[in-house]
Amino acid sequence: MKKYLALVFILISSLPFFAKDFSEIYTDFYKAGFSETARIEFYKNLLDLKSQDDTLFVLKDNQKAEFTFLKIEELSSLPMNEDDIKTFQFYAYEFFQLYSSSHITGENLLIYTVTGFCVLFVIMIFLLRYAVNKEEKYRRLKNLSEVTKAVEEATIQIQNSERSALYQTLHDTVSQNTKAEQIFTEKLEPFIASDEQARELYDSIKKIQSENLTLVRNILNTYSVASQKDFCQNITELCTTLKESTKLDIKLLIQNPQAFSTADAKIKDNIYNIIKEAVNNSFRHAQCESVSVILRLDSKTARKTLLIIDDGKGFDQKIVDKTLHHGLEIMKKRAELIGGTCTIKSEIDSGTEISVEW
Repeated sequence: MKKYLALVFILISSLPFFAKDFSEIYTDFYKAGFSETARIEFYKNLLDLKSQDDTLFVLKDNQKAEFTFLKIEELSSLPMNEDDIKTFQFYAYEFFQLYSSSHITGENLLIYTVTGFCVLFVIMIFLLRYAVNKEEKYRRLKNLSEVTKAVEEATIQIQNSERSALYQTLHDTVSQNTKAEQIFTEKLEPFIASDEQARELYDSIKKIQSENLTLVRNILNTYSVASQKDFCQNITELCTTLKESTKLDIKLLIQNPQAFSTADAKIKDNIYNIIKEAVNNSFRHAQCESVSVILRLDSKTARKTLLIIDDGKGFDQKIVDKTLHHGLEIMKKRAELIGGTCTIKSEIDSGTEISVEW
């Protein structure tokens, strides 16, 4: 708004301010009856006009104007008879005609000035309306952005609440029952030691139970809420679970664990889910063998960074698979929710690096 008002002020201040108009000088001369005193005053005013602004004497017919001015100057310095007075009057009128045809006259000055102010007033109104509309549009976009962010945060909070309830249910029922079943099965071992066929069946049951227990743990990990545990412990367990389920070589490095453990629940949940999404993307799309997960703290700026790097086939960022694109967008949204940024670097046959800074 301020810059538009400044522009209007500059436009107004640039209006021309005219020196005393020559038509007024000539009118005074005419009213005085062309007397000797009037002739001297006329010439004096003419010189004053020239000294105020020499550009006012850039007339339509320069040669003729110069000759006329010299004649006025010559006659004004000599005693005049009646013929000389008439000659002086002629040249004065001649100069008036030349000047009037090249400059704004006194009687038109008001019209030009009023017109100029009207034009500037219209421009000022337009600029003010433009500035108001721009500010209103910015305010609406800001409000929309805040509402969108609030909806996203509420959605994640509801999801976390549902996940927490589901986690608790699975843990208290399926997980406990699977563990109990495994314990009871182990108690059968002494009774089937001599029966080879029963022993084979027993080993098969044990294997299935072990796989089921791993599967249940993976499901529980999926529905666990990161903020409910120690952050570093939770990330370590996540990487261990992902390593078991994907068979990838997942390396985890957490620098200054205390700085991450004291983070608020919102940051913990989103970083946890970004890691999970990124590793699963590497497993499903990258055809990689190893993934590095690094959490580090810049001691100078207190900024935290999450790096997830895989040695997979990479991808062209201009051409992204819809499923992968959706996962990348979710990670970026989660980074925005914690006031951070998510940067993705990838090239064909050069792996992928995901960097989240907050």
